[in-house]
Amino acid sequence: MVLAPFKSILMPIQEILYKVCVILRVVSSIVLWRDSYAAFWIVTSSFITSFVVIWIPWAIIIKWWFTIFVWTIFGPWMKLVDIYYVQRKQNTTEEERTAKMEADYERRYNLILGEWSATRIRKENAVKIMDMKRYMFGQFLMRVPIFKEERFPYEPAFTSSSMPLLRRRESSSSSSFRRHGKDGGNEDNDETSARHYNDINIVRHINGQHLSGDMVPFREKNNYDDEHDSMPLT
Repeated sequence: MVLAPFKSILMPIQEILYKVCVILRVVSSIVLWRDSYAAFWIVTSSFITSFVVIWIPWAIIIKWWFTIFVWTIFGPWMKLVDIYYVQRKQNTTEEERTAKMEADYERRYNLILGEWSATRIRKENAVKIMDMKRYMFGQFLMRVPIFKEERFPYEPAFTSSSMPLLRRRESSSSSSFRRHGKDGGNEDNDETSARHYNDINIVRHINGQHLSGDMVPFREKNNYDDEHDSMPLT
């Protein structure tokens, strides 16, 4: 590919732009009330919080909070901190301070290196699980959004309509009732134009798509499938 040499540079920027676009779309859907559930709960909680907060004496709370903070940080007992911490630190030699500083730097470096290694392992495991899911369940693997993240919002037209989906038994009984009714005529209503379907016969439940395991991914056992255990992917 032509852009393969620039993947390490452009890919992080594209991921950041994607996250920014998703956040802006979610905020826009809430502000414009397209996501009515989230907007309703945010507005309701804001009104309730405002009514509760309006009765709190903020002036007294802020005054006493700053008073306690100043007395705690700049009180007379700070002389003990000077005696037992500052003077003891100043009485050390230059070599001791340098050794302590180097030990502190090494501890911080090991901590950052360990966190970076753990983050890299988590990313590699996520990529491995995603590739395995694509191999097992198909390449069109995507995250189901919780909020409205679509670029173009869908607004149904005023002329759109829907019809009920009835079972065959209910439809047959209703049609026989219409045929043998008192009027004896065929009434053109919603039930006559409704779609019918056969009863679905579920004979066996298959385990879901959630995988677990480090080296060999396993399917988690389904609660409905008691006959077969989770088998490794071989």
